Amino acid sequence: MDQLWVARNEIFARRGYRFQTNRGITYGQRLGSHYTGADSDASRVYNSFNVYERDNVELIKQYERRR
Repeated sequence: MDQLWVARNEIFARRGYRFQTNRGITYGQRLGSHYTGADSDASRVYNSFNVYERDNVELIKQYERRR
């Protein structure tokens, strides 16, 4: 998997994002039993981030856009 995608989605997974795509679902399954996706609304999950998580996600998105 692309490292930037994994890094960004790890932050979402830690906050309980429930993945909707096949790639995301597969990633969630790899996280093991400690991962419990509860919310499929990415915006709502994003709004629950602290300032560091939000800054990290935005930085990762910048790198992804450059690719």
